[in-house]
Amino acid sequence: MMRMRKFLAGYACFLLSVFLLLVCLPLQALAAEGKVVRVGWYEGGYNTTGTSGERSGYGYEFQQAVAAYTGWRYEYVKGSSEELLEKLRRGEIDMLNCMSYTPERAQHMLFSSVPMGREKYFLYADIDKTGLSPSKLYLLEGKGVSMIASSIMEKAFSNWEKQQGLHTQHLLAGSMEERRRHVAQGAAEAVVATEVTPLKQEGMSAVMPVGGSDIYFAISKNRPDLKAELDEAMRRIEQDKPFYAEHLYKQYMTTTAVPVLSKDEQAWLAQHGKIRIGVLKGDSAFFTYEQDGSHKGVIADYISFAESCFQERRLDFAVQGFDTQAEMIQALKDGKIDMIFHFNENHYFAEQNGFVLSSRIMAITIPVITAQKQFNENAANTIVVSKNNYLAKVYAAHNYPQWKIVE
Repeated sequence: MMRMRKFLAGYACFLLSVFLLLVCLPLQALAAEGKVVRVGWYEGGYNTTGTSGERSGYGYEFQQAVAAYTGWRYEYVKGSSEELLEKLRRGEIDMLNCMSYTPERAQHMLFSSVPMGREKYFLYADIDKTGLSPSKLYLLEGKGVSMIASSIMEKAFSNWEKQQGLHTQHLLAGSMEERRRHVAQGAAEAVVATEVTPLKQEGMSAVMPVGGSDIYFAISKNRPDLKAELDEAMRRIEQDKPFYAEHLYKQYMTTTAVPVLSKDEQAWLAQHGKIRIGVLKGDSAFFTYEQDGSHKGVIADYISFAESCFQERRLDFAVQGFDTQAEMIQALKDGKIDMIFHFNENHYFAEQNGFVLSSRIMAITIPVITAQKQFNENAANTIVVSKNNYLAKVYAAHNYPQWKIVE
């Protein structure tokens, strides 16, 4: 609850800042209000047009946040990224979003002082046809890999290739269509592309990341006035909402490479057998036994996903129910089970008890029930919890140390 309140408070501050800017714009912003900015619009993950004509995407949403601070109105000019870069050089458009910086480009255009975020480059392949995986990169030796010519992406791949001890044939392309043709014609086994690529919808998987670079707004050299306003707006966004770029990244761009088991992990599974999961019998939302011996609840969904998440090996799980959380924690300490499903995100408690926590798999709301007309969670309240509800006691003690807990 406290973390949620902090998140909501931070988000409310950001919205309030934007609202105040729009209602009480300073003289500089008032002068810019209504200024028309010609922006390039190229279809892709950064800028997407829906079936009804609605616009969305990482770049589009970031531009709207900038407009909230500057008062700009956008006029969209469509084209490929290559065509729009040329229009920007000639001053036929004013701005492009999500562009990588290069010294060559900087000779013909301006870049925002603050980056919009960072894009990652991935090696994509049809893993069913090629057999490629992070543990079988040797299959690329001597094979063709298609990528954009003379790009940061190409340099990043060359560095990655040297680190892996590989030697591939670089097939340089001018567009995504040409990269597709390289694969379709059998000239290329793999393609290097960003996270926002249509290749994922065409049966190709991200085998692994090969590099990345910061991305910026690129501005026409004829419009230094826009750069000054843009830089100020981006500094304000960074101040008012520090994790705005991360929020957009999670919403629009996150790509997961093909998961693979390491040699040590495969050896452990071969020797150990089934992964033993401890669950709480009375935790009905997460775990219940069926008459046929199967189980249902969140744990069933988790196992269904986890047992087939690796291509090279199917995982086997054994579920063991416990009457109390204390018994389950002790079983984990004694090595009778391998993991508990589920536990609070309290790393200090985990350290004190000799186990570690996985990444967060889900979030739930924990309510307080009270007869008071108004409840102040920051006061020194006395609360009662069930004697067997170990997680509730741990949660309350960690997040509300001023509370008195009665079992």
